[in-house]
Amino acid sequence: MFDASVETSVKDFQQSNGLTVDGIVRPATWAKLPAYREASPTLRNGSTGPGVAWLQQVMKGSAVAILRHIEGVLASIFPLSQIVEDEIVRCFEDVEEWLDASHKHNS
Repeated sequence: MFDASVETSVKDFQQSNGLTVDGIVRPATWAKLPAYREASPTLRNGSTGPGVAWLQQVMKGSAVAILRHIEGVLASIFPLSQIVEDEIVRCFEDVEEWLDASHKHNS
């Protein structure tokens, strides 16, 4: 289901892509997303179906990509020991597991 957490992810995605930030997936937002297999339906809080499930996966990937970008920026500023790098990777894995569980629970 398209719930408050998906809406927040959509708003973050819209903000980072210079779109109108309203949390509703319309043609302008669809144009910035990877291609979806069907017509691009308008999705909003309360929407359900395969389009929402697909959107949840895309938004999860966006969150992980943002975290990995932050790790790269930190590594370029501060020399990281292998122990710190391993801990960052472990945290990313924890976030991915949490996102997977959260999206499965909300689907």
